[in-house]
Amino acid sequence: MASPLSKIINGNKILYFLLAFLSVLQIIHLVNSSLMSYLPHNDEEHQEVLLGTSNNIHNEAVINNSTTFQNSFVWLNATRLPNANERLMTKEIVHNLIMNTVPMDTADGSMDVLKQTMCFEDSTFLTWEADHDALKSANKTIPNNYQYAQIKALAYRLAFLALHENQFSPARNEAMARYSIRHEQDEDQNHILVNSTSGNSSSTQSMSFLDQYNVGVFDYECDPGTKFLVTNHANGKGFGAASNTQAIDQIHLGMTTGRVVLFMNNIPYGPWWDLRNPYKGSSCERHDIQCKFLPMSPCVLTKDDIENATEISKEAYQAFLKTGKLNNELDDEKVLILVAGGYKDPENPLLRETYVKRIFSMYEDNAHTAAAWNVDGEILEKVKEVIMTEKYFPNHVAMTYILRPNLEAKEEINRILTKVVPADFNPESSIGLAIRASDKCRRESQCMPFDDYMQLVRELAAKRTLARTGDNSTNSSLYDTLVLTSEAIEMIDGRFNYTEREDFPFKIIVNDEDVMQGAGRPVRYWGSTRENLKISPDTVMLSSLTAIKLQLLSESSVLNFCSNFHKMMYSMLEVGCSRSKQNYLEPLLDNDNPKFRMKCGL
Repeated sequence: MASPLSKIINGNKILYFLLAFLSVLQIIHLVNSSLMSYLPHNDEEHQEVLLGTSNNIHNEAVINNSTTFQNSFVWLNATRLPNANERLMTKEIVHNLIMNTVPMDTADGSMDVLKQTMCFEDSTFLTWEADHDALKSANKTIPNNYQYAQIKALAYRLAFLALHENQFSPARNEAMARYSIRHEQDEDQNHILVNSTSGNSSSTQSMSFLDQYNVGVFDYECDPGTKFLVTNHANGKGFGAASNTQAIDQIHLGMTTGRVVLFMNNIPYGPWWDLRNPYKGSSCERHDIQCKFLPMSPCVLTKDDIENATEISKEAYQAFLKTGKLNNELDDEKVLILVAGGYKDPENPLLRETYVKRIFSMYEDNAHTAAAWNVDGEILEKVKEVIMTEKYFPNHVAMTYILRPNLEAKEEINRILTKVVPADFNPESSIGLAIRASDKCRRESQCMPFDDYMQLVRELAAKRTLARTGDNSTNSSLYDTLVLTSEAIEMIDGRFNYTEREDFPFKIIVNDEDVMQGAGRPVRYWGSTRENLKISPDTVMLSSLTAIKLQLLSESSVLNFCSNFHKMMYSMLEVGCSRSKQNYLEPLLDNDNPKFRMKCGL
């Protein structure tokens, strides 16, 4: 007969066995739960692949620790229209562009976004700092008011971030998911996944889903509910004209309505021939603007998205321009198509207000940015004043966003500048002269001989020296360098009549690798240079971008506003991309000497 003690022991053994059994069941459940988090969901209502969570993201904007993003099987298996997968682009660069939009201290995040531009490293746009108490005395009505100029520079900087937020924020949850998986992979190289094709577990790398489905580093599905405006970069005009009169208007529509804007050419789907046609200003395999420019957004659409898209009619677009709103039927569509028009459209009434709301929300919705750049509510109100009153403000922001060279183009531009610009170059003693000639002279603008331009530069140097020193008692000049750009070979060669003259006071900087194509329309961008170097649309685009960058070097600039290409330079100077902190710009139409006031249109 069992003793009382043995009964207790036997009872405890049963209890221990039950507890151990329950523990095993719990462990099995936890393991299965962890494993299932990587399994594709096969039910019809939720066919998605889990890529990860955001719990390990740190030091980035708009963090949501509860967010989990899942790529859909539909997107992964679809015929996608991917972004360029350029040689120098990395997943880390893309991640930072997606995450670091909101204003942060100049030492970190938001600089990744701002440095996409063509602005010089020491430009006001990239180095903006100010006495914030002094900024509060900014007054637009005071001529050459330094404080107002600083507020204006801040406004452009913030507006650029706001536009970038519109284009990149829908990829943020997905970027956090990818980051989380990379972080886990670093901690455990043998992280177990389930192969989404076979269903068998394997020790594959954590990003195998993306590799398996050939998802590029700049390709993101983006949040469900994201809406898009798809348009083409027009072929009928030069790059400057198409950007100024069409592309910036399409960006305005996307910004106002909260739609991601995508420029698409050479896509073999849908009934829109303007989107099907290759972009004539490019010659790489893609035949679109990504041959030389960064993608407008990481969001990637599919063939079905394009084929099921809805075109905005001319009547609906005109109604939008009057109200700033799309009708309800169009507003509900995921993808809208707007074929590029022919002329510059009026600004819609809600555009500037949208920029203001986006900028204010970047401060209000993100507690850690409250003190970013020491901008308080009073300063933001002055930023608002700039946005609401400066005549071409939204156009300059949109143009600066378009002109974001891809990494390979930027590398080439910097190589050329290192080659042609002397190490001791001083922006404050330099004048930039951009000459638009060749086909522009036939009917769009009056033109001058090279000798007249040299006279103009001498007069401008004397004028600016007097303005800066207040001393008219001497013939000495503050200027000794001329930065010369032109697509016309006769204008570049004209310098040889001056560089050896003892009475000519300027050293002349030119890009000796410029193809000097002698035309503004892409259809003429083929042939060869006099050195028998091949000219293609991509080499012309690189020369054009290098010319823009060169014209950001100088303290004083001369531009021909009859040229849309020169208006691109104007936008870059206006937002503060110049190496000179206070660039002086003189359009030919406003020159003091009537001889140089060239009229547009003949």
